[in-house]
Amino acid sequence: MRNLFFKAALALLAAPAAGAQADTAKFTRVHGRIVDFVGHGVVAGATVQLASRTDPAVVFTTESDSTGAFLINNVPRGDYLIGFFHPAIEDLGVRVPPSIVHLTSADATIPLGTPTAAAVLGATCGTVADSSGLVIGRLIDAESETPIANGSVSVSWTDVVIDRGLKQERRVLTAHTTDQGLFGVCSVPTQGQISITATGDSITGGVVETSLDNNRVLRIRLSLSKANTVLASSDTTEAGLLRGTATLRGRVTSDSARVPVANASVTVRGTGVESRTDASGRFALAGLPSGSFTLDVRAIGYTPQSFPVALKSGSDTTTDVVLGSRATVLDAVQIFGKAPATSAFLQRMKRGIGHFVTPGDIEKMFAFDLVDVLRRIPSVRILTSRTGHVVRYRSEMTMGSPNGCAPTIYLNGVRLLPDDDIDVLADPKSITGIELYNPAEAPLQFQGGSCATLVIWAGMAPK
Repeated sequence: MRNLFFKAALALLAAPAAGAQADTAKFTRVHGRIVDFVGHGVVAGATVQLASRTDPAVVFTTESDSTGAFLINNVPRGDYLIGFFHPAIEDLGVRVPPSIVHLTSADATIPLGTPTAAAVLGATCGTVADSSGLVIGRLIDAESETPIANGSVSVSWTDVVIDRGLKQERRVLTAHTTDQGLFGVCSVPTQGQISITATGDSITGGVVETSLDNNRVLRIRLSLSKANTVLASSDTTEAGLLRGTATLRGRVTSDSARVPVANASVTVRGTGVESRTDASGRFALAGLPSGSFTLDVRAIGYTPQSFPVALKSGSDTTTDVVLGSRATVLDAVQIFGKAPATSAFLQRMKRGIGHFVTPGDIEKMFAFDLVDVLRRIPSVRILTSRTGHVVRYRSEMTMGSPNGCAPTIYLNGVRLLPDDDIDVLADPKSITGIELYNPAEAPLQFQGGSCATLVIWAGMAPK
């Protein structure tokens, strides 16, 4: 991928021999900064090369520092080609041609940068809507760091659709990797959370949850590993959880003054491995699988956050997590009034059959997400799966199965697929009602199996 003109010329031009009298009038100090126009930052650790256009043997090589700055001293004046290479460029799959520079003075500032997000989007996707973006990058083997060809990368998200009320529908787009492991998924929303999964060489990796943050392009390097093991089903876990020999260490602080956040829950999604931070905000998670995953961090008083992490077998990975400002806690609001007597939800609740959860009940739970809400419902069990969480119903009728049975789940009256990941179904603030029925109690419109029925209403009035 290092397709710059000077990739074969790696020799560094030596400085003038000791004792030689340098003629400073014939040399230039070359410096600048490399800007990452896709990631909205700088490119650190890039290899910068400056090659003479008249003498192929004259090649200068340096590296950009943590601020993206580079410096080359004592360059003989003349005409040169300058360029740089870095994984951040290679993963875009877009060629960055070198620039011609004329060194005629004692000091030359030469700005360098990646292609703009618009250029990358246009080269990969062509003409697209203003509200859509691109997820682009490379899929590699976590251990050898070699590209994985003929793999696939899927990006999924939840859309809210207006169709006789508000409904949530899951969207999925998939792209295949090239011989160099490159991929690009177009028409991805620039707002809201997205989930990214990769497969290759008969391996399915973890879920990476992230967002484009209103940007047009998200560059990401994904990795898979054959070294992971898969747990068998047990009384407390779901079959398919991944484990390995990787370790993740870090520290959780708040953004105000990097104050340590103690007793925060830290887990790598799809592994079942969880820990809590100590008084200094530090944590360590061992026995983790290798590859790309999502680190979930929760702390009382803070908005739950998720961060992509890349793990490697037998290695320690370090990450610092900075939580946002503390969530604002409002005073209790009293609402006076009465719901319409015609509400079918209220009528079913008055029958006294089944278990019902109202917005008032949820408000008292101080729940982080839908998982926290469902955990409070009797007979409902939440199991960790490779992709997130799934629901199980356990009662006297299902005691023969340690994990219980998979209930039929309806969201806003629409029946979901078995074992849909509940992490992405709804935010607790949007829930307007939850109903749970055992097999013999479910109303006719919500029947559908020999297990229980779970009905979730979100973003619309229950019907």
